[in-house]
Amino acid sequence: MTPDGQVQSQFEVALEGFRFSKGLPNRKSNFRFIVGLRFFDKDSNFNTAHAILPGLDTYWECAKGEGGHPIYVRGPVEDGYVNFDMEAVGKWDSLIFVVKGIGLHSIQFKVFDVNRPDILEELKGFMRGLFAMGAKAATEVTPPTLAFPMQGLSEDLRLAVMNKITSKDDLLFRKYRLFDDNNFMVGKPEEYVLFSNGGKHNYEVTFTVTRKEVFN
Repeated sequence: MTPDGQVQSQFEVALEGFRFSKGLPNRKSNFRFIVGLRFFDKDSNFNTAHAILPGLDTYWECAKGEGGHPIYVRGPVEDGYVNFDMEAVGKWDSLIFVVKGIGLHSIQFKVFDVNRPDILEELKGFMRGLFAMGAKAATEVTPPTLAFPMQGLSEDLRLAVMNKITSKDDLLFRKYRLFDDNNFMVGKPEEYVLFSNGGKHNYEVTFTVTRKEVFN
């Protein structure tokens, strides 16, 4: 319970599914998401958190013929849509946010077609420049070290890194949802679906919000 009598909860936001038109070309069937969540913390302050899925240095591969790739998540075709294989995505990568607060305001999903060849070099170059501004310049940045520096950045700087990495990618889909009533049952996942409005190719994101009690 907050000082003004409001109940603080823990909110977990998870990706439950993604699907796209089966006619999407192979060259565009590789994806990275940027997700933004706006919420109210225990002091009723308005905050924003961002996440990049599945990560800065990788993407989800769904092109036909890439079945041996460790990031391959192309699943079955149903009703004209290709579905993510959520077992291949896994619980770790499907968990988007865990935040504590008194309520959620809104969420936005951006889905990008990844520019495959340049991803690691772009990332290394940007991170070198970022760390050169600090007390110690980074001479080598490799994927296993990326999670730590991102955790230490302010939210504005985290978003700047994400936008830089996706600057050469094509935005395929963008949609947001407001949480008007915040009537989340404790322990019961609430499912939401965001879908594109027409266009040559269609996309659909399914996610859940689970509210849990906080005892401290």
